[in-house]
Amino acid sequence: MNKKTAMLINGQRMKRLYEKQFEETRMRYQISQSELDILAFLANNPEFDTASDIVEIRMIAKSYVSTSVESLITKGLLERVPDQNDRRVIHLKLTEKTTPIVTDIKIGQERVGKLLFAGMTNYEIGMFETLLEKIFNNAESALEG
Repeated sequence: MNKKTAMLINGQRMKRLYEKQFEETRMRYQISQSELDILAFLANNPEFDTASDIVEIRMIAKSYVSTSVESLITKGLLERVPDQNDRRVIHLKLTEKTTPIVTDIKIGQERVGKLLFAGMTNYEIGMFETLLEKIFNNAESALEG
């Protein structure tokens, strides 16, 4: 298997590992993976709190975001807050009901990080982060160009 194929396969494995860490959380709170991803995004990135932000930054299809946001609102986990300056902008706010879910998400994310970086030194982790940042910058530049 060539390196490019291996990278794609391993990327999918990491995604599967991440999703597997949240099976119990999804079952306990009766939420889908897309809904969990949206809650995690909003909890981790409070400055990006609109459906458009989620679509643009997470690169999730608008239809999935729309469906998931509606479901989360129906479940009482999200609420819409109109922007004070621009009525066209609707902010999404986590409700108090999400507190235990967000706690579970943060614990799960930390667990995934520990699993992925097991056996690595702080230097190796730092080098990986530096290289990954360069790769992401290259991807961003290529998409803009």
